[in-house]
Amino acid sequence: MGPIISSIVYVVLSLNLIYLECVQGVEEVKGYPPSSICATQECAPYQVVHTQKQFEIRNYTNSIWIGSGNITTVSYSVGRSAGYLRTYVYYKGENEDRFEWKNNTQPVLTDVIPNTSYDSIYRVYLHVPNDYQNKTLPKPYSSNVEFVKLPPKKLAAVVRFDGLLTDEMIATELGALKNSLKGTPWESAAAAPGCSVADYSTFNEVILWFDQN
Repeated sequence: MGPIISSIVYVVLSLNLIYLECVQGVEEVKGYPPSSICATQECAPYQVVHTQKQFEIRNYTNSIWIGSGNITTVSYSVGRSAGYLRTYVYYKGENEDRFEWKNNTQPVLTDVIPNTSYDSIYRVYLHVPNDYQNKTLPKPYSSNVEFVKLPPKKLAAVVRFDGLLTDEMIATELGALKNSLKGTPWESAAAAPGCSVADYSTFNEVILWFDQN
């Protein structure tokens, strides 16, 4: 192979590598597709920092959520149901102004914090619509309802999945997420003692909150 042919081959290979790197870069920030429900209901905003097959890293917009306070019980389904009821009735008018938001927001976010060998602490949140983020919110009737600024940390490691949300499913997806984070720049996220579960109606997500090292 002559020097001219070798140079041409080198240039072609280099261009192919550049093209692949560009394509991979586009894929890397594309992220999971948004839920179809976000076309009709307002979804909590975030920016995708990194994505790959097993998980993605997000930076959520710091915002106000309506929280249920602590609920200690033996299963996710019981904790989520009790917490959602507390926040939803406030959202639909159980407050001093009898104010009611007309449209629901997504997702229903639930913190899952290990407590003992047989129960956990659950906190459920609904996102306050963007139009009301900077307004004074009506005082809740219930002392259990609180206003919370989320996220608790700057970044979130997220895995998405389908199926019925059960304790076993959450544990499986949480374990898979932590394993996927090993050896990555975001491995510190796996040290979180609990997790959050985002229920978007059309799919589910397990979230680990963390600060970059």
